[in-house]
Amino acid sequence: MAKDPVVVPTARKPIGPFSYAARANGMLYVSGCVGVDDTWKVVGLDVASQTRRTLEIIKGVLDAAKVPLRNVVKMTAYLTSAADYQAFNDVRRQFFPEPYPASTVVVVKELVVKDAVVEIEVVAELE
Repeated sequence: MAKDPVVVPTARKPIGPFSYAARANGMLYVSGCVGVDDTWKVVGLDVASQTRRTLEIIKGVLDAAKVPLRNVVKMTAYLTSAADYQAFNDVRRQFFPEPYPASTVVVVKELVVKDAVVEIEVVAELE
């Protein structure tokens, strides 16, 4: 299986040995993203602000791969508090109208990026 990493010219350098996204078998796999600015500082301490910024980053990765947001078929999100689930959903509805992508949300103790309260990864079908 061949994998083709996606170059995102406007993105900050990843904090680890990974690509922002990779194409394989007709799909685009976007690595987990958090709502940060260009210095890797989280944008806001609340889940709504961070979810919005995270989904904007994901949209930028999809744009770089020439894949529209509507092609997202699966989303996996990691929240640091179950109490944030409703606010998270309120924001993601603004990005993903019906029919919604398949989804998994997992509550975790903490995330790698300091002060991050949400991390999201997606899988999208290539055009």
